[in-house]
Amino acid sequence: MEQRPELFSANALLRPVIQDTLLPTIAYIGGPAEIAYHAQTSIAYKRLLGRAPAILPRAGFTLVTPHVANLLKKYNVDVRDVFSGRQKLRPKMEAEVLPRELTERFEEGEKKLQGLLEGLRGPLAKLDRTLGGALDTSAEKMLYQFKSVRSKAARAEGFRTGVLDTHEREISSALLPENALQERSLSILPFLAANGIELLGQLDRNIRVGTGEHCILYL
Repeated sequence: MEQRPELFSANALLRPVIQDTLLPTIAYIGGPAEIAYHAQTSIAYKRLLGRAPAILPRAGFTLVTPHVANLLKKYNVDVRDVFSGRQKLRPKMEAEVLPRELTERFEEGEKKLQGLLEGLRGPLAKLDRTLGGALDTSAEKMLYQFKSVRSKAARAEGFRTGVLDTHEREISSALLPENALQERSLSILPFLAANGIELLGQLDRNIRVGTGEHCILYL
C-alpha cells in the first residue's frame, strides 16, 4: 500500500470510509436504497474513522403536466392512487364513467318484458284465439327494439372502455413510467424546456429538504 497505492482498491463497504477520510464529508444525501446501504457501513466508519457523515434523504418529486392533471380531475383520482397501483386506480376511474349496473338492468328488464307479454297470452286467448299470433308478432318487435337499445349501449360502453384504457395508460406512463417513480427514468430537461428555468424555483419553494417527503408539483 505504501509503495504501490494505485494497486490498492477498497471493497464496496470500505470505499465510503476511505473516501470520507480523503475528502471529509459533512452530510450524504441519498435515495432509500443508498441510505440503507450506508447503514451497513456504520461499523466500519466507527472502527476506522471514528465518525460518520450525517445521512439525509434525497428530495423526491413528481411533476404533473396540465394534460395529466385534467385526466386526474376528470376521473376524480389522485397521484397517490396511481402510486397505489392499477388495482386501486382502475376501479376508481371506472366508477366515474362506466355504469356497472347497466347490463344487469337490461337483463332484468328483458325478463320482465317477456314475463309481462307472456302473462297476457292466457287472457287474450280466452278473449280471442287469433290474438295469440298478434301477441307473438308484437312481442318479437318489442324485444327487438329493446335488444337494439341494449346493443347501442354496449357499443357506447365499449367505446368508453377503450378511451378509459388510453387515459389510464397516459396517466400511468406519465406519473409512474415503467412502474417506477419519474426520477428513475425521466430527465428533468424536457420539463425545463416546457416550463422554463422558473421550474427550479418552484421546486425549491415546495420541496422540504431533509424530510424524505415526496413532493407532488402541478405545473
